Amino acid sequence: MSTYMSNKFKIGYRLREERDRLCFSQALFAGKMGVSRMSQVNYETGRRSPDAEYLFAASEAGVDIAYVITGIRSKAPDFYRMATVFVLERIQLRTGFAEDILSFVIEAIADAATSDWLSDQQEMQERPDVEWDMSAWIRSPGLDEMIGALLENGRLLRDVFGAVNAVLVCYGEDLRLSGAKRVSLVLMLYRAFRSADKVDHDVVYDAVRLAAARQQL
Repeated sequence: MSTYMSNKFKIGYRLREERDRLCFSQALFAGKMGVSRMSQVNYETGRRSPDAEYLFAASEAGVDIAYVITGIRSKAPDFYRMATVFVLERIQLRTGFAEDILSFVIEAIADAATSDWLSDQQEMQERPDVEWDMSAWIRSPGLDEMIGALLENGRLLRDVFGAVNAVLVCYGEDLRLSGAKRVSLVLMLYRAFRSADKVDHDVVYDAVRLAAARQQL
């Protein structure tokens, strides 16, 4: 029994190590996995073992599952991600921005770009002669506004992100938003809450449900 518990602890430790390597806050990673933050805490502390569905989602997010389970890496470390974490930590020290809001912004940009890229897949396959510029998908509408909001009131932007993600995590499969839709919704709510300088969670809940319903139309 003690060996079993020890293995669970090691798996949890390596899972947290991978999450840190990928530059995800605990809340943000839990949201991507479709679990609550408390479930993520339990997995990382070895109180519970993640199931196959969770491990598959983690692999899709870039986690080295072989390393998490066995302690042996199946591929070279992602030094780009590790460098991102290093830079974010230094920015946090110099500017006072919380590292989690910087991670939220980077993740939102990546999600929005991925969503746009996936929607263009058919056209890309039909036009193999065209040399596609990968950076084009980063220049999505709203991203400049998000950077402006970060510089204007990073705390409020973080609170809006957190409130939106909390609703999405709470309702799981019942509520889904693409990366681009999430960026648009966060910016809309940020503008709505800017004068009051605080988040109205009832408004966030209604806005997320409405945005998800419109996305399905």
